[in-house]
Amino acid sequence: MQLLRGGDTLKVTRLDRLSRSVLHLVTLGAELRERSIGLHVIEQGIDTATMEGRAMFGMLSVLAELQRELIVANTNDGLASARARGRVDSFSASCSWSASKSL
Repeated sequence: MQLLRGGDTLKVTRLDRLSRSVLHLVTLGAELRERSIGLHVIEQGIDTATMEGRAMFGMLSVLAELQRELIVANTNDGLASARARGRVDSFSASCSWSASKSL
C-alpha cells in the first residue's frame, strides 16, 4: 500500500480480500481517494474513478461484512451442534488421535 502513488490503481479480486470490516474499508477508501489512488474491484466491477463506482464500493463493503459475519455465525452454530452430538473438531469423540491422523 505504501508503494502506491497518485495516479496508480489498486486492483483486487473481491472487497473481502481487501479488508475484514466496513470501518477499515471506508477508512482505506478515504485514504486512497486522498492520495489520488484508484480502486478497481474486479469481480464486483467497481471502479472508484467514477461516482457510481464509489457508491457501489460503499454498498458492497457493507454487504461483504454482512456475508462474513453470517459465515462466522453459521460456522459457530455448526460447531456447537456437533459438540452437542458428541463430536469434537469434526471427528467423533470415539475416534482416537492416531486414527484421526491417518485420515
